[in-house]
Amino acid sequence: QHGEMLDFGWDEGASMYKRNGIYYLQYACCGTRFPAYGIGVYMLNSPLEIPTRRATRLCGSRNGCGIVGGTGHGGMFTGPGGKTFQAYSVLVRQKHQFERRIGIDPVTFDENNIPFVHVSSVPQSVSNGDVGLVNGAAWKNVQVSSLQENIMPLYAVDECPHTVWYPAADDREPVITVNLEREFVIPALRIIFSEQNLDVQGNVPITPVRCKIEFMDKDQNVLEFVIDKSSNTVDSLIEFCSLAPVSAQYVRVKILRGDSPVIFGVTDLAVFVEPRYVNS
Repeated sequence: QHGEMLDFGWDEGASMYKRNGIYYLQYACCGTRFPAYGIGVYMLNSPLEIPTRRATRLCGSRNGCGIVGGTGHGGMFTGPGGKTFQAYSVLVRQKHQFERRIGIDPVTFDENNIPFVHVSSVPQSVSNGDVGLVNGAAWKNVQVSSLQENIMPLYAVDECPHTVWYPAADDREPVITVNLEREFVIPALRIIFSEQNLDVQGNVPITPVRCKIEFMDKDQNVLEFVIDKSSNTVDSLIEFCSLAPVSAQYVRVKILRGDSPVIFGVTDLAVFVEPRYVNS
């Protein structure tokens, strides 16, 4: 909420994690469907101790700004290298008011063992953390092969989880092209797809998304490197591709529907690039 109700909310999703003799009891509030949904954590000396001091906020969410918001309802766990990680929900609210995805980020502890999670929306290294990439496609110019009424191409790059670019229903090979406005080195990209008319109980069954991803230089010459997912058999709406760095200004995604009745759209097309100076 926005603080309009001072004595009401939903406290839920409790979990406990032990580290260095300290028990971390966390809970989520104020409600799943709100972008400010977050996590509070108590530090206890025993699992049955009654908390006596104010909980600290665990996740530093962007409070609804960007693709990641509503970072509540999760738990800590020990991951690779003995490091502590936090799983949390990510608000989508596209098909349903409680629709969510799962995010994971490392937990850091200060000198007083107080935990904190810096919520990320760009690629991270399990061993080394942030690798210095940014989303070079956000809010850039987009061209599409078709679109439906009241749908904007910009919806595919606005870093908002509940807006979607949907092509026309009769477009069997929808194409979306984003102009990064300058050539960048691209080591990774992520596409979050959406299924407009999926009906598992009707005549529109789940279908794996198939696509081809092309890269072009500043003159829109297609580079030899292509990501070919035309034979994909895995049902996954989030396509993350880590690749040998390629230098390009345009990225083009062609969705290959084939005979599938599903109308696939793009919730977010993120092209992760190495930052550069304009005149370099």
